[in-house]
Amino acid sequence: MGYPILGKNADATCYIEEADFFVAIGESELREKLMKELASQGATFATLIHPSAVIGSRVEIGEGTVVMAGAILQAETVVGKGCILNTACSVDHGCKIGDYVHVSVGTHLCGIIHVGEHTWVGAGATLINGIHVCPNCMIGAGAVVVKNIKESRQAQMVPALLQKYKPDVIVLTGHDGMLKKGSSFHDVYNYRNSLYFIQTLPRWKSAFALRSSAIH
Repeated sequence: MGYPILGKNADATCYIEEADFFVAIGESELREKLMKELASQGATFATLIHPSAVIGSRVEIGEGTVVMAGAILQAETVVGKGCILNTACSVDHGCKIGDYVHVSVGTHLCGIIHVGEHTWVGAGATLINGIHVCPNCMIGAGAVVVKNIKESRQAQMVPALLQKYKPDVIVLTGHDGMLKKGSSFHDVYNYRNSLYFIQTLPRWKSAFALRSSAIH
């Protein structure tokens, strides 16, 4: 992209007095960790809003959040810090988005919805009016959420089915037939694959899957 690399994370302190920061990392827990580390050293954070985004009246957007191209935030929406509101998502009136939430491409949040922190809402998902989603949930791509989600769960399909999952991760490596266990779900989360998506790609040499009641 033509931008110079100024150094590693440890070198960031050299620029705290002269620049605002933006942590461009998709994984929410790592994003939070780095933002807190920088903030403890006095860093301030930019909020990035694409020129084509539509921002309604009395909208509040936290520091370190990015609003991508074509996103729509309607009146009286409140968005926390460190969030990603991705391309062409729509967040209607009176919604509250917690810290470090990722609202993916083409997602629709109808009015007066509350999304808890660190939740990931997959591409093309729809949440109907008045839904409450607790922290640390994963809503699969294309899901339609018609009921509140009261504990950390994975929601997928149309309408969405709720499934509990354990924090451990099974890494299926097809080339040697071995099963390897990661230390946490976020070890492989950067692949951004919902369970449904994984199950539709059985021919991959390497596949990543959650250990849950849906996998046997």
